[in-house]
Amino acid sequence: SFPVTILRKNLVVDGEGRLFWNCSGHGKRVGMPAGSDHRSGYLWLKVGGKHVMAHHVVWLLIHGEWPDQNIDHIDLDKKNSKPSNLRLCTHQQNMCNKKIRSDSSSGLKGVSFDSKSGKWRPLITAKGKRFSLGRHEDKELAHLIYSEACRKYHGDFANNGGA
Repeated sequence: SFPVTILRKNLVVDGEGRLFWNCSGHGKRVGMPAGSDHRSGYLWLKVGGKHVMAHHVVWLLIHGEWPDQNIDHIDLDKKNSKPSNLRLCTHQQNMCNKKIRSDSSSGLKGVSFDSKSGKWRPLITAKGKRFSLGRHEDKELAHLIYSEACRKYHGDFANNGGA
């Protein structure tokens, strides 16, 4: 685990989930924004020679303890670390709350074209398994079926491709 005492001593968080340095030295000044963009889309910090994701630090400073699970950004914005936008989750729950893939053939999350049948096929992963939800002439109907399955299996973590 990360040395939380160093993080608590050197960083502060505001109500918007933005981190600021509470120390000076090594190019930092008290009050200076902390964190930089990482290729993953998240904000990262380097503290004590180690890299750490900014939303984990926000969680620590707001809740007083290091997160023992993954942290989900409810609105899918990896840089929005407002406390109200963060929630603990399992890896599976975090995978449910994802944007539509950029290589989607249908333009709708959970729906792909089945060339063998010439129909649209909704698929969902739940409880560690992938389930086919039939094949349908209409891709919007296939997406509706996927969306209903999302709500059923993923609850609050359901994301049918919005945002």
